[in-house]
Amino acid sequence: MAGARAAVDELTGLLRGRLTIGTLTSISSPRLDLTALLAAYHRDHPALQITLTVGDSSLLAGGVGDGRYDVAFIGLASSPPVGIATHVITDEPLVVVVPPEDPLARRTSLPMAALAGLPLISLPAGAGLRAALEAASAAAGFTPRVAFEGEDPRVLAELAAHGLGPAVIPRSLADARADRLHAIRLTRPEPRARLALAWRAEGPVSPAAREFITRVRRAGAGVPAS
Repeated sequence: MAGARAAVDELTGLLRGRLTIGTLTSISSPRLDLTALLAAYHRDHPALQITLTVGDSSLLAGGVGDGRYDVAFIGLASSPPVGIATHVITDEPLVVVVPPEDPLARRTSLPMAALAGLPLISLPAGAGLRAALEAASAAAGFTPRVAFEGEDPRVLAELAAHGLGPAVIPRSLADARADRLHAIRLTRPEPRARLALAWRAEGPVSPAAREFITRVRRAGAGVPAS
């Protein structure tokens, strides 16, 4: 009887429930097609109310922690906040990109310390990518000078292509623009960008959220990019 009641509650939650999702402005991952994932989820559960909200990683993680979001796609620069469980979708290096005519284009790698004082292009404070840049810079003994900010990593790449400065972006994004931008590997330390799905580690997780988490895991989006 208990098992039957649980099954009915699960089905009711999927048919009449609600799912609140937080997401970054842009998810730069070849391993996750969020639009296709949401479309398939909605097609299978048409009566389920889905809410999608855009924000930066720090706000999204806070929203998961206080219950505003059932799940959220966030960028991680270190361990997730206390009380937050995560499933890492991609884990890849950050690189510096410049146009081919830039003097830095003669380099294939740079130590992080070489970025000190350069007018960098990055995401705003609060973004996971920015946090990764700041953490690696601090480990190298300096605070990065960010001259231009953009809300979308693709915008950062375009700004760099137009010669406004070196941009710090995920390697997969740089590889997709190899015809316009030269990518430089960063070392000592190597900053990394991690995209993860986050949810509350403690407390109830709705049937709709559990189903969504399962779908993300099954989407083949859990193998780190190296």
